[in-house]
Amino acid sequence: MEIAIILSVSVAFGMNLLQANQTEERKGVSFVMPGRKTFLSLLLLTPLIGLILPGRALSASLPPGGGKLPATLHARSDEFLFRTARSYFKGGHDRLALQAVNMLLKDHPGSILQGPALLLRARIEARRSIRRGDRDFKRPLALFRQAEKAPPPGWDKGEVLFRMGQYLVRKRFGVEGRGLLERLRSENPQSPWSYRALLSIADSYREKGDLPRAEKRLLMADPERFPVPVSKDDRLRWLYLAGHLKLDRGDILGAGEDFLAALSLSHDYPYAHPEALFLLGRYAYRAHHDLRAVTLFRRFIRLFPNDSRLSLAMYYRARLSGRLGHPDREKGRLRELTMDEPGTPGSHMAKIRMVAMTFPEKSPPKGAWDRTLLSRSLSLLERIAQEETHARIAQRASLLRISLLSRAGHPNQALRELIRISEGVDPRTDFGRRLEALKGQVTLARALALTHPLRPHRLIEVYRVSRREIPPPSDPSSTPLYIALARAYRKTGEAEKANLLIDNVLAQATNPTLQDQAARRKFSWLLADGKRGMAMNFALVRAEDAASSPTLREGWFDSALKEAVAGGDAEGERRVLEAWEDSGVPEKDPDRQRARLGLLEIDAGKADRGRRLLLEALPGLEVRPDAKAELAESLYRLGEMAREEGDLTTARKDWGKFLECCRGNPQGGWVMYQLGQAALSEGRQDEALDWFKKTVKGYPGQDVAKLAGMKITEITLEKRHDEP
Repeated sequence: MEIAIILSVSVAFGMNLLQANQTEERKGVSFVMPGRKTFLSLLLLTPLIGLILPGRALSASLPPGGGKLPATLHARSDEFLFRTARSYFKGGHDRLALQAVNMLLKDHPGSILQGPALLLRARIEARRSIRRGDRDFKRPLALFRQAEKAPPPGWDKGEVLFRMGQYLVRKRFGVEGRGLLERLRSENPQSPWSYRALLSIADSYREKGDLPRAEKRLLMADPERFPVPVSKDDRLRWLYLAGHLKLDRGDILGAGEDFLAALSLSHDYPYAHPEALFLLGRYAYRAHHDLRAVTLFRRFIRLFPNDSRLSLAMYYRARLSGRLGHPDREKGRLRELTMDEPGTPGSHMAKIRMVAMTFPEKSPPKGAWDRTLLSRSLSLLERIAQEETHARIAQRASLLRISLLSRAGHPNQALRELIRISEGVDPRTDFGRRLEALKGQVTLARALALTHPLRPHRLIEVYRVSRREIPPPSDPSSTPLYIALARAYRKTGEAEKANLLIDNVLAQATNPTLQDQAARRKFSWLLADGKRGMAMNFALVRAEDAASSPTLREGWFDSALKEAVAGGDAEGERRVLEAWEDSGVPEKDPDRQRARLGLLEIDAGKADRGRRLLLEALPGLEVRPDAKAELAESLYRLGEMAREEGDLTTARKDWGKFLECCRGNPQGGWVMYQLGQAALSEGRQDEALDWFKKTVKGYPGQDVAKLAGMKITEITLEKRHDEP
């Protein structure tokens, strides 16, 4: 294992050194440094080489066709069969490993390797279960328990609990898995697997997101404080886990220190190798760990003044000055570099950077750039591209030159230059991919320059000619073109193509603002086509998109609500208000909307939810003079519900509030009539007669007044009949 780690680090160093001689700016170099990509690349490389190492020894025992084990193995010793099975297992050959294990269990029933063999069989089944994603985990657990009970009693069964706990954790049964690992630590504290169980518990908490508990377990496993001596392999595991935890915490610097400490145990310390130290600085720079990058590059310049990468280290040191808020110091260092180290890669990079700073990425207004300065800069970039021996630096100069031509209003010349330098370039390379992306941008600029909003046919023609070079709608720079193109199709009468194109923009656009513009365009088209219901549903779908910003979602909720109200769609209005209520997006008028939703819920048969919403809305409505209509409707409906449920006390209370605030409301007559009916049902004829008279007086000519008059006549006749 130690040899595998050393070789993996050596290969990472060698690959990085080879690329450093050919390139200035790289992606995905395998080297341990503050950064998730680098750590994962080394982590993946280490087991790969670890598998390659035993490959030669293992290949001798592999069958020629890879089908079955040789028949001669049946006569071999139990130790040979176990070693063979374990080798196959480490190489990933589960089927062959299982055959060897079964031979051992069958041919050597009394062997002391019965327990380890059963454990290996359980591990094979567990690995198969994890790879297949099986939900049933009973069989692997049964095999683990069988291995735990296997004779002889004296063999160390700590590994059984460790492997079983790890298996449960990987199957997302973290509590049960950690319980087994804790059991291992309590029952077998002297087992060599006890320390690894503690690390596994910490890692399980880390994966769960419980970092405090993970750090607590990690502190308990500190090799310097652990009561039992810790092996070198376990010390490395502790360091890498510590670094991983710090990465999760966001402490990239501390994680880098842990990774470097781990490397120091298995390889020469990086500061003894200039390529390693330079790469550490590069990764710190790319990960925006500026202070650490400054320290690393400063040490590189001091320790290795004769290294070929010195000018590049000085260049990055200058760039870091700008990142740290000193743009003038950055420019000064770049100028100093061009004078002190002329013709070096770092000097060329400094010149490219100075040109980029002079002409920023955002295209200026026409004529804003000095033409003489632009011409000199273009000549300088062309000279660097021709003289520089580092391909990446020359390519960067060429790309910047073409970009400048395009942004300066010369897309045709930029396109010609792009075609010229693209000859013989493999499109699968990084430079080829950059050229393709730049070609799309230049073609896009050319297309936009040749278009006019009042000439849709011309825009469509330009798109048909150069559609292969234009970036997809997922590129924010091209999204406006596709929106304009959809509008052009709409103007020319090709509505189907317009809708298809705008749907593609909605599906692929990555810029939220541009995506919202496309959605608004489609929404307006649906309304223009008279599809109000589809427009409402589309707006509701946009509003329910949790990935969108609350401001945009609020606008879509408002649009959907307006269309539902305008179309008289009560069910649609209820859906919109309910979704708005549950979304957490700030409501435009929460009290009114909650009251309206409550009324709609009652109409839909959800009386309890409707009553709750109305009661929540009442305090806000009562203090707002402009919400009298909503308050009256809410109080009236609450009283009606209470009356229907036989709760006349609550009904009188709600209706009394109604008459206090909203006596002139058209429903006031029905409220008075119902109060009279309630009094009459309880035998209070005088009170009922008073309410009926108020109804007739307050709402003359209405149906409710006629009913109240009939009640007055009925009560009067009853009174006369009862008189002696």
